[in-house]
Amino acid sequence: MDTLTSGARKILEDARANFDHYLSATPKQSFPRIERQDTDGSYWYPENTVHADVEAFASAFTCSWRVLAIDENFRHYYNSKPAAFEELAHIVTPNNPDPRGLTSHARFWKFNTVVPIVDIDSAKELCRTLRNGFAHFNFRYINVSPREYFRQIDLPLPNFIPQPDVANHYRIFICDWNKGTRKKPNKFMEPASDTRIVETHFAHFRYHLFMFLARLFSEPGHQYEDILTLKKIS
Repeated sequence: MDTLTSGARKILEDARANFDHYLSATPKQSFPRIERQDTDGSYWYPENTVHADVEAFASAFTCSWRVLAIDENFRHYYNSKPAAFEELAHIVTPNNPDPRGLTSHARFWKFNTVVPIVDIDSAKELCRTLRNGFAHFNFRYINVSPREYFRQIDLPLPNFIPQPDVANHYRIFICDWNKGTRKKPNKFMEPASDTRIVETHFAHFRYHLFMFLARLFSEPGHQYEDILTLKKIS
């Protein structure tokens, strides 16, 4: 049963309008999203258009969170648009097959444990992590080692992150953590912390965040093209 209020509907309509305007302003002819395809099927992407896409899609996601943050609204969309939330889970799931290991570091950490996105609770926790990471700019899109990455976002490197000194295909970390206060400082490394980290790869993240939004915003008569294949999303 649809329980969304008129206010919630208007927020999502506005978020969808911004998403649509951005896509119409960045057509393939002037905004290439694929640089080349290797013989093994792996794609390479222009860094500048991936950056622009991610900023726009993150904004649309943050706007949508105004609605999705409410439990009954989240439940409504999770149940009515399961394919959208499969795309969300794919952000933290490696591709299969993945011959070059371009998405080998895709997972969702809750403190020092990898959490699979298998139900509504874990999906909402992933959404909340993304929203807070976007809103507080606790992320970067740079191809440096995790140690350098965390130095640049002014956080200690968690000791559970593998390969801390190896840069790997724009491996990125979107962090949501208990920042604390002056009297109770940053709890990022404490065992009781509720720190959550999305670990993924830049282009992998761009694509599946787009697909999540496209599937979330799709309605009869209002559907989207895949930004890479340019085919209608079924």
